Amino acid sequence: MEAAAKSNLKKVSLELGGKSPQIVFESADLDQAANYVALGILFNTGQDCTAGSRLFVQDTIYDKFIQTVVQKFKQLNVGDGFDEETGAGPVVSKMQYDKIFSYIEAGKQAGAKCVLGGEKRPGKGYFVDPTIFVDVKPDMKIVRDEIFGPVLAVAKFTTEEEAIRLANDTSYGLGAGLHSSACIFIMV
Repeated sequence: MEAAAKSNLKKVSLELGGKSPQIVFESADLDQAANYVALGILFNTGQDCTAGSRLFVQDTIYDKFIQTVVQKFKQLNVGDGFDEETGAGPVVSKMQYDKIFSYIEAGKQAGAKCVLGGEKRPGKGYFVDPTIFVDVKPDMKIVRDEIFGPVLAVAKFTTEEEAIRLANDTSYGLGAGLHSSACIFIMV
């Protein structure tokens, strides 16, 4: 951006990192929140700077909400991005495909529990099934690093203050989602 400003104010598009949080409180409409969580991480197959790749769920609804999100993900078709019935298309390249699977493997090795996806899909193309890791810890690579793929890292929280602290614990905060009875707020 500095170079563009110093050289005739050229138009630029900046690719900024993203590891955006989504927070779900016990007062949220769980079905509606699950729809937004799926949209937040699966839009453009997670290849988006504002992808909601970190999910924080209040401990009182954690297990129930995980089940709801898993069911939403299972309902999605993975396939041709031009097909209107497709919920998740391919990733952009073999290099990105390999990078995503290196993160999935790192999550498994670090002790995160993979409750959906996480395996290579046979066939032609760079398709990554939507993947959900639960019981993640803040220091895990799948929580800290930008994956740029359909991989959701889920942790629980107890208090609003804890949720805010966890959500802000990133170098890449470009957006956020908040789900409660008081509001549904998605900021980009």
